[in-house]
Amino acid sequence: MNILVYKDDQLVQEITLVTGQSYSVGRKEGCSIQLEKFPGISRQHFEIEEEGPGSWRVNVMSDIKLIEFEGEERKDFLLSEKGKFFLFPYTFKFSGDPLAVQNSQPEGSENFSVEPLDQDIEAIEPVNSDSDLAAEDLDGDSDEKTTIQSFNGLPYIKIIGQKGKRSEYFRLEGNLWVIGGHEGASVFLREPAASQNHFEISRTDKGFFIIDLGSKQGTELNGQKLIAKKPSHLQSGDIITVGNTSLQFELRDKAFKRKVNNIPLNVYKNPLLFFDQDVAMVSLDDEELSPGRAEEISAKAPAVAKKKNRKVLLAVVASLFLLFAVGKEFLVQDTGKPKPVVGADPFSQLSPAEQKIVKQTYKLASQLYLGKNYELSLVQLEKLHTIIPVYKESKKMEEDCINARDIQRQMALREQQKKQQIEMERRVNSAIAQCEKNYASSNDIDGVKACLAPAADLDPNNPRIAQLITEVTARDEEQKIRQKIAQEQAEKIRRGKELYQRARVLHDKHRWLKAIEAYENHIHSGLPDPQGLVKDSKRKLSSIENQIKSKKDQLLGEAKAKYSGTQLRDALKLARKAQQVDPYDPKISSFLFQVEKELTNKMKTIYMDSVIEERFGNLEASRVKWEDIIKQDIEDGEYYLKAKRKLKQYGYKY
Repeated sequence: MNILVYKDDQLVQEITLVTGQSYSVGRKEGCSIQLEKFPGISRQHFEIEEEGPGSWRVNVMSDIKLIEFEGEERKDFLLSEKGKFFLFPYTFKFSGDPLAVQNSQPEGSENFSVEPLDQDIEAIEPVNSDSDLAAEDLDGDSDEKTTIQSFNGLPYIKIIGQKGKRSEYFRLEGNLWVIGGHEGASVFLREPAASQNHFEISRTDKGFFIIDLGSKQGTELNGQKLIAKKPSHLQSGDIITVGNTSLQFELRDKAFKRKVNNIPLNVYKNPLLFFDQDVAMVSLDDEELSPGRAEEISAKAPAVAKKKNRKVLLAVVASLFLLFAVGKEFLVQDTGKPKPVVGADPFSQLSPAEQKIVKQTYKLASQLYLGKNYELSLVQLEKLHTIIPVYKESKKMEEDCINARDIQRQMALREQQKKQQIEMERRVNSAIAQCEKNYASSNDIDGVKACLAPAADLDPNNPRIAQLITEVTARDEEQKIRQKIAQEQAEKIRRGKELYQRARVLHDKHRWLKAIEAYENHIHSGLPDPQGLVKDSKRKLSSIENQIKSKKDQLLGEAKAKYSGTQLRDALKLARKAQQVDPYDPKISSFLFQVEKELTNKMKTIYMDSVIEERFGNLEASRVKWEDIIKQDIEDGEYYLKAKRKLKQYGYKY
């Protein structure tokens, strides 16, 4: 069972249905049949499942676009024997014929005539399909040609066996085959020099072509190396070489023996046989099964009959070329009818009954043509041409019918496509409108994408879809920016509050100078202050300054009072405390300098007197003066330290 997929009348994919498996079809990667992104085609549009022996069911999973089958849109339907269904712009053909992949073509395109495969197929050199074989009349007095039906054979690849190995045969099905060292290739080569995809063979309306796919070792055709990526015409009998492996391309006519059997026996009696360089060899080798994607064949003939077959076939080939060279009025077409005498009117050679049928059929075909019933007219013309190749304007009428029929089909298809497009646009616009309503002020990107997914499956390039996603994305980005700003603002507020709290701790510990510095840092930080802490810092700072002024004024006043009572030592200590309260007050510094200087001079005088007493040996008088210095001078004073050393020197306690 086979499914053939056409797009614009071109075969784009073919798949063989295997019992027990199901097949998915859609735009999604991994589908058994992957389609392109066209409006209305879903990611997984429909499935093909086995219903029973020889029958398969098509189940449509998309709710947007159904499949046209037998003239109407269907949700599910059954395929058996042969069938055709449509999903714009694709046409799908189903056939139970194992050769359907090779033989099927879309309507309006060329059909390859293929007959059932025999076990005794022989390889012969084909006649080009665009030319006719002709032979001159035996009498030599006529310029007309008698033709044999043009050859239309099946392509085969034969891997020529080496060192006693048998040759392998592959029948090539479809229109394109890749040959190389990859195990998934159409024909697998066990050749070390073969690239994974070494070369390809393709069938076109101009014949068969071979292309080297850029292989490392290159490909030779009949001893000539091919230019990579450049197609070369391929004919039956051509030898292809890859490394140490040789392959032969063959076209085989399956109707060969039947045509031979229709040749009159007296043809074999003519001993004058003409052979030229175009005569091809007849392949009589046994064929052996071989692995590969192309279809393997095996054609083993009984050993007893092989020699007989060889003789008969050689005689047949010789006779055929005799016919091609000299011509004869009894040359036979595939239909088995005798060929009309050259130069005679074909219609006049028909029987009266056949002539009547031809006239009536031609008249009916003309009426149907004028009534624009082109399909029925073609049916009548086909019947007519089975009797006679051409009658009056039958060929031109047939061509006109085909053209007119194709135009009708195209117009109907366009109309159907237009309706489908309108319905698809309606559904898409409806789905988008609902999403626009639901997400008018939302910033949920995943949500809007999920909402738009059905519309995107139908029309992925719709600008409204991209616009709505852009709007929601912009709102999401705007919200993220606002959140970031809010976070930064909160961090600044936290830092400002932290500066204020540090200043308060220093203030509470009466570390006023450090507290003043901390309060000033908070005041001048420029950080946001929603709680008004800066104002509180200013009040605290002012309070500290007042406290400092009051304290230093108190200490300085007490120091001056002591100074007035000649208590220089106490005055100096009080002045130093005042300076600790405000180290930058110049009045305190000036007073402190004055007291220190006066106390130092006074202690110097007493010390000099003690030194004089010491020199005259009056140590007791010196001791009294040293003790007096200890009582009156400040502990870090210069003479306090000297007097202390003297007392210690002489062993006096102090």
